[in-house]
Amino acid sequence: MVLASIDLAAFFGVGAVGWWLVLVAGLITLLLLTEHRRYSWTAITVFALSAFLQFAAGINILGWIAANPLGFVVLILGYAAIGVVYSLAKWRLSFLRKERERYDVLVAKFKGELPPHQEWLIGQGWNWESVRVRYNKARITAWIAYWPWSLLWTLIDDPFRKLAEWMYATFRSWYEALFANAFKGVDVPKN
Repeated sequence: MVLASIDLAAFFGVGAVGWWLVLVAGLITLLLLTEHRRYSWTAITVFALSAFLQFAAGINILGWIAANPLGFVVLILGYAAIGVVYSLAKWRLSFLRKERERYDVLVAKFKGELPPHQEWLIGQGWNWESVRVRYNKARITAWIAYWPWSLLWTLIDDPFRKLAEWMYATFRSWYEALFANAFKGVDVPKN
């Protein structure tokens, strides 16, 4: 039997094919779970990857922690400190900037006097609670706890999203021309 002859320690050992497959699959899973705010599953995946490294790959994480308790505490504090700095930057430079842009687009559509526009904004899908800190506890905590994956996703996703938006804006007139040509002679309602 082929499975019986596979040396699992060699297949999953550090640097082996199985090791890389599990780590790449785990990284992609963590990126997607973090981006889609599935934080419980993210924690389970981190635990599963840690267990894989400990037991299948032969990296003695628990032994290192037992032998270096002070080093482990320093590592955790450093990780948390980087997470806090990252979460502050992500909150201001990414999340609040995007929400402010969304708010400005909605206000630009508003045609009436500004003071009573709150009801109109709510009717357009705006929710002040969505931008308040106390209603974003899970998001901010996840940015602190899972900052490496959140940072990596931000670095990967944001440039591609901006490129796609730029391409759409650049070629929108071409799409409009194709639409107009396809429905030439039809009274198409304006919206």
